[in-house]
Amino acid sequence: MVEEKPTISEKPKAPPVASAIRTMPKNFYVKEKKSRKALFVILGLVVVVLVVGAISAAVLLNIQSKKVQINENVPLALETNENINVNENVNANINVNENVNANINVNENVNANINVNENVNVNKNVNVALEPIEVPISLDSDNDGLTDEEERLFDTGVQKPDTDLDGYLDSEELIHLYSPKSGGMARLENSGLVKVYINSTFSYKILYPAAWVASATDQTDTLVMFSSDTGEFIEVLIQENPRGLSLRDWYLEQAPTVDASLLGDVISESGIEGLKSPDGLSVYLTGSGYIFVVHYNIGTKIELNYRATFEMMIRSFELVEGIPAGELETE
Repeated sequence: MVEEKPTISEKPKAPPVASAIRTMPKNFYVKEKKSRKALFVILGLVVVVLVVGAISAAVLLNIQSKKVQINENVPLALETNENINVNENVNANINVNENVNANINVNENVNANINVNENVNVNKNVNVALEPIEVPISLDSDNDGLTDEEERLFDTGVQKPDTDLDGYLDSEELIHLYSPKSGGMARLENSGLVKVYINSTFSYKILYPAAWVASATDQTDTLVMFSSDTGEFIEVLIQENPRGLSLRDWYLEQAPTVDASLLGDVISESGIEGLKSPDGLSVYLTGSGYIFVVHYNIGTKIELNYRATFEMMIRSFELVEGIPAGELETE
């Protein structure tokens, strides 16, 4: 039997190979490329948006910073105004303070004048010692009761306790109004060692060293000063006693805190009784309706140069009538 050959049209198809590799159709490849392009476009848009956003943010930040600067500039202006106000206030306060200081200076000057007046008035007021003050006496080389300064003042011997050799110490003779140089019973008033001051306004007289200066502080004659060349002086001050109090009552009324037992008693040669202050530097004599205050002012000294002289002047105090005012010098 003859075997027939198959025709080409009838050629059998090859069976599918199970392990053949499958590929995507081309149309799918085209679509993939388009999706990538879209992705890039989207990414580009996102970048643009981000860039625009960043620029916008930068612009906004710039605007905000300018606003902040503008706002910051406002306080600067305020600070400038504050500085102006502060300066004006400071200047105003300085001017006010200067005026106040000027007024204070004026007041200080006024107070200084008041103090000067007060010091003057102190001399016109009663010098009442409230406490005993122990003031030492200056050098007395020969122990005769006269300091060396008084020896020179009255021309007696610094080393001679009894210059005239009459048996009495120089201080004893001086205090009892006798001349320590002449001997015997020679009166001090006639020795040339002293002068006599007479106050006709208040009718008193008093002896004082011839080398000293006597002067009334005003025309009323209520205060008379007897000045030495050491800065010390003795003054006589007139005080009224309108109620006629006793000397002790008057004194204690002026100084109620003083212990009356500390007051000493004195008497002038003419018999005028008086009181001595506790410190011994003031004596109060009474007569003719007045209180006569004899006060020893030591100035800046810390020692007494004229204690015996002070005693002599108190002892010489005398009330007189019908004698012209002024000084009367006796030989």
